[in-house]
Amino acid sequence: MNNEQVVVVLGSSNIKSLADMAGKKLILQAGSSAEDALDANAGFKASLAESNTIADNMTAFMDVEQGASDAILLDSIVANWYITENK
Repeated sequence: MNNEQVVVVLGSSNIKSLADMAGKKLILQAGSSAEDALDANAGFKASLAESNTIADNMTAFMDVEQGASDAILLDSIVANWYITENK
């Protein structure tokens, strides 16, 4: 199974690329591979208005759905599962 880090936004979002994340709020699970990936991409991290960690991905999805964050960074496998289950 192929797994990579992805940025997930609401369908109504105007964010279409990593460059569009400049000045935006990103949330991710603390201690995750997403956190490692963000730390490894200093330029992207510096472009963000905020990057916040939270205990789990499900809470992070709720944070985005409620508008507290613009996007979530997480494993593609988890993202695909959540999107499929919550259509």
